[in-house]
Amino acid sequence: MDLIDTHQHLILRDRLGYGWIKGIPALASGDFTIADYTGLTAGKGVIGSLFMETGVDDADYQSEARLIAGLVGTG
Repeated sequence: MDLIDTHQHLILRDRLGYGWIKGIPALASGDFTIADYTGLTAGKGVIGSLFMETGVDDADYQSEARLIAGLVGTG
């Protein structure tokens, strides 16, 4: 069966700020990229996903939207 992931998040620290994750050990370092996502979903029938905002810093919300728009169809 083909699946659509209805709740995908990415963390791209080199491009956007995520001040809220500093106190969360599991999220306090590193990124979660499209490559990470596709690696975790490979072979599981996921044929698409809906990106959910990740609560970037206020100054970055428009940059996040432009960045994700540029990634559509690349993963």
